[in-house]
Amino acid sequence: MTQSESPMTRRKLIRLATGGLAAASAVNACSSPDGEEPASQMRSSAGPDRPLHYQDLWEVSERIAEGEIDSMSATESLLDRIEALEPRLHSYITVTRERALERATAADARREQGEVLGPLHGVPIAVKDLCLMQGVPTTAGHSFRRDVPSESDATVVARLEAAGAVM
Repeated sequence: MTQSESPMTRRKLIRLATGGLAAASAVNACSSPDGEEPASQMRSSAGPDRPLHYQDLWEVSERIAEGEIDSMSATESLLDRIEALEPRLHSYITVTRERALERATAADARREQGEVLGPLHGVPIAVKDLCLMQGVPTTAGHSFRRDVPSESDATVVARLEAAGAVM
């Protein structure tokens, strides 16, 4: 190794790997495997026929923005799915049903007034129990924290809400 070359560090390796993933994602988003039609056009044609819980965030966001569905019906649909599967899957420590429904109602009202909060306006999203949400216990998998509500939001939660997401 010469004086001008620096050793491969873990940070450099991660940058190289994530750069490659980002480039691959960009290529995949722009073209289909056979190169005929953009992948985004292929996906959008199959969107509304699939159940809501299998649709991508951008599909749900588009459908809400176009008025095909509203935030309340999307949120209720996903909450009902959680309620039906949770006894078997045990995937959620806390489900904030009332909070989500209140925020979905508010998102629909704001959209009716012509106010759009961002690209995720009215889209219901769940976050892991590692992300702080103000007023909601964040246990990070520890039972001793199950009754301790968070005093603030994690950055990711704040950014999702700023983009209009219904948590």
